Amino acid sequence: ERRTAVSRQIGRKFPDLPLADKDGNAVKPDFSQFHETIIDFWFKSCPGCIVEMRQFEEALKGKEKQIGIISVCIDDSATFKKAMDGVFPALGFVKTLPNWHHVLLNYPAKGSSNNHELANQLAVTGYPSFFVLDKRGIIQETPPSAVNYIKTALNKQNAFVVFLTSRGTWQSKQTWVVLLLSLFIYQLIANL
Repeated sequence: ERRTAVSRQIGRKFPDLPLADKDGNAVKPDFSQFHETIIDFWFKSCPGCIVEMRQFEEALKGKEKQIGIISVCIDDSATFKKAMDGVFPALGFVKTLPNWHHVLLNYPAKGSSNNHELANQLAVTGYPSFFVLDKRGIIQETPPSAVNYIKTALNKQNAFVVFLTSRGTWQSKQTWVVLLLSLFIYQLIANL
């Protein structure tokens, strides 16, 4: 249901969100810089967000003109500033590159949270969430993984091979349970 709600955003113009840099200055993204821009919504305590972001630098190499990522933090401004200043060891890999930028979602306090406002505007209720935009800021895709999107859509790699070689695939307990069950069932059938 979550993926379906987010995918209904395809074809819409990406909304003008209140974004800020780590010093609190307002930021307006320029989507015309790249053929495609991926918007990445994340927060500090999100393991899936960190797994994806750890792979961004490598995935973006050699694509400085083709694709950009704007990582949008939904944490409070103090947490975002600390993350950008390298205070949190788990986020020590985060850096700004020519095609990877970091901003804060900064809705003015009016009894609502960034999370709530994002759910209202873009149907985002799970993280990380990704939106692929064209040069005009129109949402083209809402992939479950930005890294896999880059590998399959831009690098033309086989989706199954990308799945098998993805770091995220093998960090999931569910993947290991399914794999072990599959091997067990295979052994049962082979021994019949």
